[in-house]
Amino acid sequence: MFKRVWVVFMIFLLLLMPVVSAAEAHESRFIDITDVIMTFDGEDANITVEYSIDGLFARLYLLVFGPDAIRQKLEDVFADFSNIRITDISWNKANITANDVITYDDGIYRIHAFDLGQNVDKLYIIFPNGYEIMLEDINATRPIVHKNNTQFIMFLPA
Repeated sequence: MFKRVWVVFMIFLLLLMPVVSAAEAHESRFIDITDVIMTFDGEDANITVEYSIDGLFARLYLLVFGPDAIRQKLEDVFADFSNIRITDISWNKANITANDVITYDDGIYRIHAFDLGQNVDKLYIIFPNGYEIMLEDINATRPIVHKNNTQFIMFLPA
């Protein structure tokens, strides 16, 4: 008897969760991105995303399908970057690489403007020379210029 109830419950969840989860994801309530840490390897960015999953149905959906179920949502958030690749994903963290994010010329680092697919609580950008900036409560950035070996940072008009 218990087995039959369990099977019926699981079928119900499997039918219901994709609909509810898709609605939550569309409204950006599915995932709350708390911290994004961006470091660089040449012109490419290594991005660590720390997040929490919001909503009971989203959590149940992840319980059934695993953390890969949020891969598309993360790809949507970072769609403005070129050639993103999610290299590792877990229940509360993901590692992403993106190509051609930063340029370096004559002692100056330049990062193009980018939109994020939703609001991010804190974005940390750590330049190759170790200089770090933190932007709070953002969903997009303007172009950023940083002169090497100084604390000079400039946000250019978009």
